[in-house]
Amino acid sequence: MTAGMVLAIFSAPIVSVLASFLIEDLGIDRTQLGWVLSIYAGVGAVGSPLAGRLSDTLGGRLVLAGAFAAAGAGILGIALARSYGWLLGMAVVSGIAWASANPSTNKLVASQIPRGRQGVIMGVKQSGVQLGFFLGGALLPLGALTIGWRPTAALAAAACGIGLVATLLFLPPEARAPSRRTPPEHAYRRSPSARWLASYAFLMGAGMAAVSTYLPLFAQESVGLTPGSAGAVASLAGLTGVVSRILWSRGTEHAGHHGAPLAAMSLASVVAALAIWSASEVGPWILWVGAVAAGAGAFAWNAVVMLAAVTGAEARHAGRASGVVHLGFLSGLALGPVSFGFVVDSTGTYAWAWGAVSVVFALGALVAGAWVRASRG
Repeated sequence: MTAGMVLAIFSAPIVSVLASFLIEDLGIDRTQLGWVLSIYAGVGAVGSPLAGRLSDTLGGRLVLAGAFAAAGAGILGIALARSYGWLLGMAVVSGIAWASANPSTNKLVASQIPRGRQGVIMGVKQSGVQLGFFLGGALLPLGALTIGWRPTAALAAAACGIGLVATLLFLPPEARAPSRRTPPEHAYRRSPSARWLASYAFLMGAGMAAVSTYLPLFAQESVGLTPGSAGAVASLAGLTGVVSRILWSRGTEHAGHHGAPLAAMSLASVVAALAIWSASEVGPWILWVGAVAAGAGAFAWNAVVMLAAVTGAEARHAGRASGVVHLGFLSGLALGPVSFGFVVDSTGTYAWAWGAVSVVFALGALVAGAWVRASRG
């Protein structure tokens, strides 16, 4: 499951960490780069509810296998891209993988992991996203400078093929009992918790996408770091996110309400955005502080949100529940990169864009706090 989360999102660090290579090789600007990630996330958002229903119907194992297949095809297509249009097409293919990864793996957690252990497993599984960014930041620049960015991406596609085979060979099929009950996805979508979680995920997803997409490029263009050092900053944020997701989800599984820790992670994200914003004036050292804060907040909250979605639904409907919340999350991810890139290209500076990201994260804290107050009322 962790490998599935790593590779289903690996097109994102490829586009983000290798941004300077893509911009130079394909002759695109920052706004166009942002559209790649926005389409990627947008397809994931639209496809998440369907992937959730398929996970409940077919089982998480088969949908996860499909995620590996789509991820491999999308990454290989990026490696072969010779035009911007082709790159956008591969963003669509990769988006199918992103849509499928969370609902399928959440379904596996709900159906095969007993309550009481789901928090730890969810944290480990969700840490795959940040593990992907860590590996991307650590390995992609080295590969790009050594053998070229295209062969490096092709190796990631080969890893997806290995994941597909391993899923079919080693994951046991789930027992699926047919049900005549009306699928409750509409009831879940109308529930107060679902609305709060989806709203929070939308805001945090938008801010997180901006940070993960443009942090390496900002580090090079405004702070003066080399591609290798910029990748190391992204790796630090990803590594911190791996640890934070496990710790946050483990610590909040038995919490009375998930809103308070979500608010805390939003505030850590505000600190991260402000630290990154100031790096061009204060110095590179504060960029590393911002990376750690981003890992603790902006890159960690998703594990707690998904845990709240899974524990709030019956196991046999965990795919649908996850798909609804994932829709809000990926909608934010679709909006964040292109908006951030447009602001930078329009103003000629990163300052306004990072300021906007800080505000978005602060709104996330307000939503989490309002959810706590509404639940108590």
